[in-house]
Amino acid sequence: MWTGDARVARVARVATDLAGGSLEGMRVLDLACDEGNFANEMATIGAAEVVGIEVRDSVYVARERAQVRHLENARFEQGDVRNVTNATHGTFDIVLCLGIMYHLDTPAVFDFAHNLQGLVKDGGFALIETQIALKPRRTESYNDRVYHGKSYAEDVTMQGASIDNPLSFWPTRPSLMNLLSEAGFTSVLQVAVPAIPVVDQMVDHVVLAAFKGAPHPFDPTAPAVWAERSAAWAHPTQGLRWRLLERLRRLGGQSRMRALFRRPD
Repeated sequence: MWTGDARVARVARVATDLAGGSLEGMRVLDLACDEGNFANEMATIGAAEVVGIEVRDSVYVARERAQVRHLENARFEQGDVRNVTNATHGTFDIVLCLGIMYHLDTPAVFDFAHNLQGLVKDGGFALIETQIALKPRRTESYNDRVYHGKSYAEDVTMQGASIDNPLSFWPTRPSLMNLLSEAGFTSVLQVAVPAIPVVDQMVDHVVLAAFKGAPHPFDPTAPAVWAERSAAWAHPTQGLRWRLLERLRRLGGQSRMRALFRRPD
């Protein structure tokens, strides 16, 4: 059965591996840190500086736990993560964004994604855990881009929910990927191992590592955009359905395959 400790352990494991095996000398930010479980763990395993930000009074619990563990490299601030930018807090090697984005409505969720990218140092990454919409029931625009998703009703009286917006926007998987790309993340990977099966079996739940890389000559001038709906493909040896689709593809040329990804106009 899933426990909070397993989730903390997974984040610590993934962050350490992606950081090259050690957090030594690294600056870590934990957005909406709640009682500081993740932030204090990152401080314990070697990060040079860990900053946790939480709007609720649970931030005082985080401080107390850091004091009990004598973590002088961890500090906690009470504040709204929507107001955190590189202008207010600088940049970090690792930013934890765990269970935040799906509690934000538009346009705050779009602004937040861009601020998140700005908080990550070049060569650093953000760990993002969030919910996604399975169907595009709502359409929103931002920076001349269209994003699809669904509305989620918030209970602002619940711990861990939104603090003031009655609705939140959950983007679909393609729209989330497009948003992170448009915000400036250069690679986005999905975490599969370590696994927490009772959580990871949820098809509307994702754990992502979003990297902020330096520009390279091989980067496309206009990144590919995930289509909201696209045909699935597999090798024709996988079964009759895929053999028939391959046959149709060959008869129709390569246009359908190219249509799976399109470049913005």
